[in-house]
Amino acid sequence: MATSHGQQLTPSESDIGLSTQMTRSKSLFLDDDLLDGYVDELVDAFESLWNEMEHARAFKQGVPVNVCITSVERDPLRHRIDPVLYTIQLEHGPFKWTVRRRYKHFVALDRDLHFYWLKCRLTKNRHVPLMHLPVRLGWQGARKHELESYLAQVLKIEVFRNHPAALDFLEVSRFSFFDDLGKTKGKEYFVRKNAGGHHVELNIFGCNCAGTCAYCCCPLVSHSLRWKKRWMIIKDSFLMLIKQSSGRISYVMLMDKEFTVMLLAAAAGVTYGIQVHNLSRDLLIQSWSDRQAREWFVAVEHMRRTGPGAVWTQEQRHDSYAPVRKDAQAMWFVDAEDYYSAVADAINSAQYEIFIAGWWLSPELYLKRRLANMNRWRLDKLLQRKAEAGVQISILIYKEIANAVPIQSQHTFDSLMKLHSNIMVLRHPDHGRQGIYYWGHHEKVVCIDQQVSFVGGLDLCYGRWDSPGHPLTDLPKRRAAATVFSASEGIDMVDGGEETLPSPIASHNRRVAFAEYDAETETVVMEVPSAAEGAADKRPPMKKRASRRVTKAWQRARRLGWIARRSTSTELGDVPMTTYTPRAVVRQHSTDDQLMTVVETLEYGQACELCPATVSCQHLYDFPGQDYSNPLVVDFNNVHRPFNDIISRAVTPRLPWHDIHACVVGVAAGDIARHFIQRWNYSKQNKGIRFLSRRRVNYLLPRVLPSPDVSWMDGDSLHKCEVQLLRSAGEWSCGVPQESSILHAYCSAILKAQHFIYIENQFFISSQPDSNPPIHNPIVDTLAERIIRAHEYVTCKGGCFCLCLFEYLEKTWE
Repeated sequence: MATSHGQQLTPSESDIGLSTQMTRSKSLFLDDDLLDGYVDELVDAFESLWNEMEHARAFKQGVPVNVCITSVERDPLRHRIDPVLYTIQLEHGPFKWTVRRRYKHFVALDRDLHFYWLKCRLTKNRHVPLMHLPVRLGWQGARKHELESYLAQVLKIEVFRNHPAALDFLEVSRFSFFDDLGKTKGKEYFVRKNAGGHHVELNIFGCNCAGTCAYCCCPLVSHSLRWKKRWMIIKDSFLMLIKQSSGRISYVMLMDKEFTVMLLAAAAGVTYGIQVHNLSRDLLIQSWSDRQAREWFVAVEHMRRTGPGAVWTQEQRHDSYAPVRKDAQAMWFVDAEDYYSAVADAINSAQYEIFIAGWWLSPELYLKRRLANMNRWRLDKLLQRKAEAGVQISILIYKEIANAVPIQSQHTFDSLMKLHSNIMVLRHPDHGRQGIYYWGHHEKVVCIDQQVSFVGGLDLCYGRWDSPGHPLTDLPKRRAAATVFSASEGIDMVDGGEETLPSPIASHNRRVAFAEYDAETETVVMEVPSAAEGAADKRPPMKKRASRRVTKAWQRARRLGWIARRSTSTELGDVPMTTYTPRAVVRQHSTDDQLMTVVETLEYGQACELCPATVSCQHLYDFPGQDYSNPLVVDFNNVHRPFNDIISRAVTPRLPWHDIHACVVGVAAGDIARHFIQRWNYSKQNKGIRFLSRRRVNYLLPRVLPSPDVSWMDGDSLHKCEVQLLRSAGEWSCGVPQESSILHAYCSAILKAQHFIYIENQFFISSQPDSNPPIHNPIVDTLAERIIRAHEYVTCKGGCFCLCLFEYLEKTWE
């Protein structure tokens, strides 16, 4: 048996069949060897069951389960043999739920537990008490108390209450008591679901007809009419189906503004069935009795109307999928230098999940720069480190048309998928199968533990990192190594010799200092890693003569007051760094020969801690490799070689990149995560069987995780505000009808403008009715309407109204 809960969801018919076979074997075969071998096989099977129950406990350890039979109903007209229906109220920690069972269900539970007790006796190492359902039950009132007492005794024994038969009886699964899935336990039990019903049907052959067209030979016609047994669970804002065989999630249905449930009559062709509808699917569910179908209908309707997910079933402002969040916390970033640094700190603080969606993602991107240990903050290294710590990482990127866009998403896929099994990458859409050629995913989202989310206009890719100064050139910075050790009076420069330090100095005190001269700012900076970092350093030592020259020059520069030690240290992850900065500006053309000796000697060997290169190290730049780019001159190419320059730094200036990004914390961040989950689950469904068989792609679930660690944030930058998430989504991207909440919000803001309108965008295109296909931009019509109103107002009452439109790239205004 597998460690998943698939067997826990399965009734224990296998136990019954096993016991029957054992009795038959005793009557037919008297050979002791055969009997001993069969007993050994039975013991091994039981050990497997025991190990599964050890690893797949559904109930929380140490938390009691309280049980109470609240009501007894009789219906002898419809149930002549077993007319009594018991309503059982259960409580486990903060979770409360109700199940309804007949006496035959108690008998079946007692039978399965008794077989389990017999297996325990065979192993001779399990001390499980024997208990039986009372054979002779009294009148109705006494029977109620006796059954309640029996359940209470069963639930006190951990091995009994985690038995598959008990879990089925109590409507419990391994997803029932996860606090991050909600504080409410909805109804759970076996159902039969009908395949199909998606509003956007796709099959592995790329046909969208779902077998309905006259010329389609799609083999899924019969498949779409089959019914499959599933374990269905209702949660706060979604419902999900679990496969009985493997225990894996087979489908997740999110609540949205069209989420409804309908009880089907027999005339509809489904007996004892309900239909659950949302924007993406009509899900047909069939139960085994009319009572169960009505219970499912009441449970889903109750969760839709009064549960925590009711907020998702209401109409929202701007026709958005997400509600307006009051008193949300948000902050913003201008240019990628601050944004990338915040993303690096956020990813480094992740404990559970990381979601990343983007148009382009470069694995070799440095999120923090101008640091001695810059390699620690390279995106792929950072994600690998978190994946090894157990964080689940899901990355969804745009699958480009290779001949049109040179972003090479296949390189991103291959580079990240091989790092760790906890990293999963999906590329969407599959152009050939889905017939999508004119649209592309252009959103940029990073979500940490569904509690901290970044959304805006900056991809985690080459060419985006920039500072507010927007430098046009990037000449190499000079950096070299000198041996230092920690003395009692502090860190000082010494002559380390040609190979090693003198023997009295401990090896763990040996460190390497990085001194850097920046010709643009005319400053000298020295960075000294910690002892732990220096002990693992494998750089070649400097020559004795060069080391002495560096030492003497630095000592004289400090003595003259040109260079002073900063009293505080900057924390770079878990590696503390001590930074040296000049007290006075050091001129590049200084007349001091010794200081010039320092600057010249610093270039010795082009030493770099990040790679073995010593001549042309790309880490000596602020814009390494393809980060130094100008797409107006040469577009990106060969991105699988990230540290190869694509333009000449000495001839061609780089193209600055100016953009903004926002960060939200709390419930609003969960709204962004919900959008990513919807996109991810839809992309998973559209992937072919050939892709999914290579590596399992799991469904994602909306979760309410513990409050994140936001100590890396600047508290003064967080602001309380009203936040609503907007998006552009459609059938091809999310499997839902077209949503244009961003467009509606634009038009609403323009019409409500009082004094001026400022629009800054990468592209802006007006309406072109004569083009093929015709292009119509409602924002232009709204701008024209507002300008006409402003002109009329100014003509009558005076004043002014200003409209500023700023675009980045040339030839984008029509």
